[in-house]
Amino acid sequence: MLRQQMMEGQKITTTKVVAPHMIGMEIFMFLLLALIIVAVVLTCYYLYKNRDKLKSNSNSINSSDKKDTSTNDNMTALEILNRKFVNGEITEEEYLRKKELITK
Repeated sequence: MLRQQMMEGQKITTTKVVAPHMIGMEIFMFLLLALIIVAVVLTCYYLYKNRDKLKSNSNSINSSDKKDTSTNDNMTALEILNRKFVNGEITEEEYLRKKELITK
């Protein structure tokens, strides 16, 4: 019939027929895309809202690292020598020789 209409020069109109299972898939894809967009927006909102807390947490981590190094700076040479000897980093002979040099 289409061939006959084409040969006669009649205008052919067609309608798109969508299978019912395809409609469900289109709805699912739309909902999935909407869910992803909502998740991205909520994540950005949470990070923006809590940016001060996140900065203070990172600063406290960095400051705790600095505290460890500052305590080493405040230690006397004898305390450092004692620590090295206790940890086994130097021998007893080195410890006694260096202790004598420090206490002079």
